[in-house]
Amino acid sequence: MNLHTRTILGLILCLVFTVTCTTKEITWAPDMDVAAAAYKNNQPSSVTLLTMINNTTGTGGHSALIINSSERILFDPAGTFKHPQIPERHDVYFGINEQALERYIDFHARPTIHVVMQRVKIDPETALELSKTVKNYGPVQDMMCSYAISEILHSLKGFETISKSYFPKITMQNFSKIEGITTYRVYDYFEDDKPNIFLENQQPKK
Repeated sequence: MNLHTRTILGLILCLVFTVTCTTKEITWAPDMDVAAAAYKNNQPSSVTLLTMINNTTGTGGHSALIINSSERILFDPAGTFKHPQIPERHDVYFGINEQALERYIDFHARPTIHVVMQRVKIDPETALELSKTVKNYGPVQDMMCSYAISEILHSLKGFETISKSYFPKITMQNFSKIEGITTYRVYDYFEDDKPNIFLENQQPKK
């Protein structure tokens, strides 16, 4: 399969999958909101790739990144998540404490879709560089979530083997080859608006 054909197929998959990569209206939260929301935990510096997987077809529909650096932020390129208490600037969300992360995951997880979380520890300098890169990346176009993330990771020290891809599942598979990955799969078996899926339904895999 040549590159042109794979690109077309990737765009089609994003169109037909339930959790689509769609462009939001441009949002730029005020400085005071971003500063007030800033959240830092005591965990080591890390990056976590989130991939939304269709439980029936096994296809990937969306990609996002959690970056734990001087603060924990979420990069959700071309996503549709919104929350009035979680400020956003160009697809980057601030104040990603446990409750905010739970809300984000519950927004995506449902009986037809589960979320794969792949976390790897990185040194503080690399985490800070990654954080700055996503903040400066700008708003992401429709159906380009996986490409934006794979492009950013490919340019990062230690992640050069991750090739650029329009396919969220391929980016997930490439990310799994990084040494030291811990993988969790998050399921939600109920059609509701309650954030009831986070810790209790995580299933760690080595």
